[in-house]
Amino acid sequence: MQFRDWMFGPDSNRFVNLGGLVQSLDDLELVATSAPAGSLPRFLLIGVDARWLNGNSRDPDKLSLATQSPLTWEDYVRATRAYVARPRVVAKAVRLLFAGKQAIGIRALVDSSGFRRDGSFRWSYSVPDSDFRYVDRVTPTALERIRIGTLGFERTSGVDRARLHQLGRVLDVFTRRGVIVAGFIPPLAGPVVAALEADDRQRPLLMQFGPSVAATFAARGLSFVDASRLEQFGLDDRYMGDGYHAMETFHVVLLTRLLQDPKVQLALQVRPEWLTSLLRDPRTNYWYVAGH
Repeated sequence: MQFRDWMFGPDSNRFVNLGGLVQSLDDLELVATSAPAGSLPRFLLIGVDARWLNGNSRDPDKLSLATQSPLTWEDYVRATRAYVARPRVVAKAVRLLFAGKQAIGIRALVDSSGFRRDGSFRWSYSVPDSDFRYVDRVTPTALERIRIGTLGFERTSGVDRARLHQLGRVLDVFTRRGVIVAGFIPPLAGPVVAALEADDRQRPLLMQFGPSVAATFAARGLSFVDASRLEQFGLDDRYMGDGYHAMETFHVVLLTRLLQDPKVQLALQVRPEWLTSLLRDPRTNYWYVAGH
């Protein structure tokens, strides 16, 4: 969710990040099959998470459910209960709102994080300093999720073939509708990769996922980068905000790699040398790019 509009140069005013909205293959297929022709993008970059091909993974925040099923009284009760369980947070949000803070949503009011106008997500993390070290900032941490086998790290025997077929089907729909598609696998922090490799109930998906997704894109002649290992870019875990979310600087590096494919260069009006100059700027740090 860290691709920003400014990264796409002349196309910045037409950019939108749907990473927070499209949370599953079902969501992606809904966009592919239901979006009116005039609303489809000219170029679509898809980040494929391992949980998308995990047959045991549960996707609670589905766009497909939100658009097909009206809210029930139980939905409102669950939402209200979530707020009642955090009275101090709600009280702080109300105080800040009446104090004149300009933000939409409780999280944005309380810790200044939330979705920007372009769909990217703004974290409230402090800017890294020279002694910065990687820390997994989500709760529960990725390592805890792996140990328990939950929240995107459900145990499985490998890639779910039906979901892999669904991915190919969705790519075909976008292509038939005239959308230029490219894909990538987001990175994981080193300790997360090590924990997955060491767990017999997690390793099969880790080993099968990358090659399966790469083959699915390659079979259709679509651009693809497996960015799951940071070291291939000369980067380390300091570029990660948590165990499975890379920050903005990494996404500029990834975009530079994607632009090595002539098909992507033709689709995007972005000069690779401009991105490279931003990365070389001494003001650019592990998370944020100079001037942005």
